[in-house]
Amino acid sequence: FKRPDDPPEYYHYYGIPALTTLGLYGAGTAAGTYPEIHSAAGTLAGLLCIGGIGGLSSQTTARLGAASGQAGVALGVASTFGHMSHD
Repeated sequence: FKRPDDPPEYYHYYGIPALTTLGLYGAGTAAGTYPEIHSAAGTLAGLLCIGGIGGLSSQTTARLGAASGQAGVALGVASTFGHMSHD
Protein backbone atom coordinates (compact mmCIF):
# COMPACT_ATOMS: atom_id res chain seq x y z
CA PHE A 1 0.00 0.00 0.00
CA LYS A 2 1.22 3.45 -0.76
CA ARG A 3 0.28 6.51 1.24
CA PRO A 4 -0.08 9.90 -0.45
CA ASP A 5 2.82 11.33 1.58
CA ASP A 6 5.27 8.53 0.73
CA PRO A 7 8.32 9.61 -1.26
CA PRO A 8 8.43 8.60 -4.93
CA GLU A 9 9.88 5.19 -5.70
CA TYR A 10 12.29 4.56 -8.53
CA TYR A 11 12.47 0.78 -8.47
CA HIS A 12 11.87 0.55 -12.21
CA TYR A 13 15.41 1.87 -12.70
CA TYR A 14 16.78 -1.43 -11.39
CA GLY A 15 15.87 -2.89 -14.79
CA ILE A 16 18.50 -0.78 -16.56
CA PRO A 17 21.54 -2.69 -15.18
CA ALA A 18 19.74 -5.99 -15.72
CA LEU A 19 18.96 -5.22 -19.36
CA THR A 20 22.48 -3.87 -19.90
CA THR A 21 23.97 -7.09 -18.49
CA LEU A 22 21.71 -9.22 -20.68
CA GLY A 23 22.63 -7.12 -23.71
CA LEU A 24 26.35 -7.37 -23.03
CA TYR A 25 26.01 -11.10 -22.53
CA GLY A 26 24.19 -11.41 -25.85
CA ALA A 27 26.80 -9.32 -27.63
CA GLY A 28 29.64 -11.33 -26.10
CA THR A 29 27.99 -14.59 -27.06
CA ALA A 30 27.34 -13.40 -30.60
CA ALA A 31 30.95 -12.29 -30.98
CA GLY A 32 32.16 -15.74 -29.99
CA THR A 33 35.53 -14.46 -28.80
CA TYR A 34 34.80 -14.89 -25.09
CA PRO A 35 34.33 -18.60 -24.32
CA GLU A 36 34.32 -17.93 -20.56
CA ILE A 37 31.32 -15.59 -20.78
CA HIS A 38 28.89 -18.43 -20.06
CA SER A 39 30.62 -19.27 -16.78
CA ALA A 40 30.79 -15.61 -15.80
CA ALA A 41 27.09 -15.11 -16.58
CA GLY A 42 26.16 -18.22 -14.60
CA THR A 43 28.20 -17.07 -11.62
CA LEU A 44 26.68 -13.60 -11.74
CA ALA A 45 23.20 -15.10 -12.03
CA GLY A 46 23.82 -17.22 -8.95
CA LEU A 47 25.09 -14.26 -6.98
CA LEU A 48 22.07 -12.19 -7.96
CA CYS A 49 19.68 -14.97 -6.94
CA ILE A 50 21.38 -15.43 -3.57
CA GLY A 51 21.40 -11.66 -3.09
CA GLY A 52 17.71 -11.62 -3.92
CA ILE A 53 16.99 -14.21 -1.24
CA GLY A 54 19.00 -12.15 1.24
CA GLY A 55 17.14 -9.01 0.22
CA LEU A 56 13.78 -10.66 0.82
CA SER A 57 14.65 -11.21 4.48
CA SER A 58 13.65 -7.68 5.46
CA GLN A 59 10.69 -5.54 4.48
CA THR A 60 12.92 -2.53 3.90
CA THR A 61 15.00 -4.38 1.28
CA ALA A 62 12.30 -6.66 -0.14
CA ARG A 63 11.77 -4.71 -3.36
CA LEU A 64 15.49 -4.65 -4.10
CA GLY A 65 15.66 -8.36 -3.29
CA ALA A 66 12.82 -9.12 -5.67
CA ALA A 67 14.40 -7.06 -8.45
CA SER A 68 17.84 -8.65 -8.06
CA GLY A 69 16.32 -12.13 -7.85
CA GLN A 70 14.39 -11.56 -11.06
CA ALA A 71 17.50 -10.26 -12.79
CA GLY A 72 19.43 -13.32 -11.61
CA VAL A 73 16.84 -15.74 -12.91
CA ALA A 74 16.64 -13.93 -16.26
CA LEU A 75 20.42 -13.99 -16.63
CA GLY A 76 20.54 -17.63 -15.58
CA VAL A 77 17.97 -18.63 -18.18
CA ALA A 78 19.75 -16.56 -20.85
CA SER A 79 23.13 -18.09 -20.02
CA THR A 80 21.66 -21.59 -20.05
CA PHE A 81 20.13 -21.07 -23.49
CA GLY A 82 23.26 -19.32 -24.71
CA HIS A 83 25.49 -22.18 -23.59
CA MET A 84 23.47 -24.85 -25.41
CA SER A 85 25.11 -26.05 -28.59
CA HIS A 86 23.34 -25.38 -31.86
CA ASP A 87 24.32 -28.65 -33.54
